[in-house]
Amino acid sequence: MSDPGRPRRELLSPLAGQSGDATPLDRLCVGVVSALPVDGAAIAVTSDGAARVAGASDPAAACLDDLQFTLGEGPGWDAVRHRRPVLVADLAGQPERRWPMFAPAVLAAGFRAVFAFPLQIGAVRLGALDLLCGRPGPLGDDTLADA
Repeated sequence: MSDPGRPRRELLSPLAGQSGDATPLDRLCVGVVSALPVDGAAIAVTSDGAARVAGASDPAAACLDDLQFTLGEGPGWDAVRHRRPVLVADLAGQPERRWPMFAPAVLAAGFRAVFAFPLQIGAVRLGALDLLCGRPGPLGDDTLADA
């Protein structure tokens, strides 16, 4: 029988630690990667129509998250704009026109799947949580619920 509290404990345990220059949002992203079957995570915050990376599990996730907001295209932007998750189980199978500059960079970095979740409170758009996977495939129902 699985422990339903396990993902939450894995997610929150890095927040208690103090690891060098890592911010609380960096540690939260590390917890997300530890708790979910993903290879990278990043949190971007939006304000006044601009976005910036506020936390990441590793430098590659930070770079790719920053890239989509620099380019103005990608799943994080789409999640924020449309206020719904953007779930791409196989980025290589997507038409090039969806994210013509962002998609090739993600694939070149070795990631095949991207999942973005809007962060908002009521009508206030805060940003997005982006998850990256090296292998193609959808997130399971339990993982989607945890994310």
